[in-house]
Amino acid sequence: MNNKQILIVEDERLIALNHKLILKDLGFVNAIIVSNGEEAMEYVKNKKPDLILMDINLENKMDGVDVATQIFSKYRIPIIFVTAYSDSKLIDRAKKAGSFGYMIKPFNKEELNAMIEMALDKAKVENELEKSKKKLAEESSNKDKFFSIISHDLKNPLSVIMSTADFLDVEYDTLSQTERKELINIIKNGAKNIFTLLEGLLNWSRIKMGRFEYNPKIINAFDVIFRVLNLYKECSNFKKIHIQNNMNKKLNVFCDENMLELVFRNLVSNAIKFTPSGGNIKIDVKNNKDTIIFSIIDSGIGISPQDLKKIFRIDINFSTIGTNNETGTGIGLILCKEIIEKHGGKIWAESELGKGSRFIFTLPKNNKSDLGVLKNAT
Repeated sequence: MNNKQILIVEDERLIALNHKLILKDLGFVNAIIVSNGEEAMEYVKNKKPDLILMDINLENKMDGVDVATQIFSKYRIPIIFVTAYSDSKLIDRAKKAGSFGYMIKPFNKEELNAMIEMALDKAKVENELEKSKKKLAEESSNKDKFFSIISHDLKNPLSVIMSTADFLDVEYDTLSQTERKELINIIKNGAKNIFTLLEGLLNWSRIKMGRFEYNPKIINAFDVIFRVLNLYKECSNFKKIHIQNNMNKKLNVFCDENMLELVFRNLVSNAIKFTPSGGNIKIDVKNNKDTIIFSIIDSGIGISPQDLKKIFRIDINFSTIGTNNETGTGIGLILCKEIIEKHGGKIWAESELGKGSRFIFTLPKNNKSDLGVLKNAT
């Protein structure tokens, strides 16, 4: 028995029933009959069959070739044409419509079986090729993004460092101690920005190439966020930002510990960066049946609806300046998206200009929930 669904498009009822009987003998028990092109298009829209047997000479507004052209261009479903005539012009039209085969009525079940197997095999190969094309296009886009960041975001801080160092070298004897210290801090901050950028780019590229060690297991999420908040304690204290951690100390989650730390580092760092002095940041957690929902909420400058659509997109070079003129590259949120989706989770943001932002992501509770998604993501 074969579970493949086959749609028979035939306006002569007896012939359609005969096709269905032949298919049943071949083990294709899931065959559906429609009598015209309009019904075929409506059925395909809702059900997406695996293969279509299409009569060419349909007696309605559209013949079989017209119907097949529209269906194949939109849904890429393999179509075998069936007709009582072997007209060369008709065959040429059928080939252009995306034909996977052409059969002259009457035919025996062995011929039909061979044609169906070839059509399904061909469709499988074409689907794999289409997936490969999309993957290559995505990798090309990733490469463009990589070089765009290098050429733009790496060039700017390097230029600042070089020009500041040149000025310090030439004017050193004429500058006061305070002025020298200010210039050294500019160089220091520029070097930090370059390091952060390169670290993000390297982690992102390692994940994209499958070279980032991925070891999901049950871990204590509180320990991870505790380390991250300690890491940024000096930054938050400098801006007098109050951070409220509402995470349960015994909260466990199924993920890679190093990857989760990267996500928290990026989201907490961004929250501090875009929250003005004296603001607030809150870490919230919601415990669902199969997943844990984490939220990093800030009282910062917020994000416009237009920019909210860009922040996780690899094909758009988007970055903004923090409340203390902290620079960014936008690579951090893209990295977070890659990590969370690799774990079978989701990440999104909610924000309102002038009122702050909420970054939310989900992770599975244990190695049984979302296990199928996890396997597909590795």
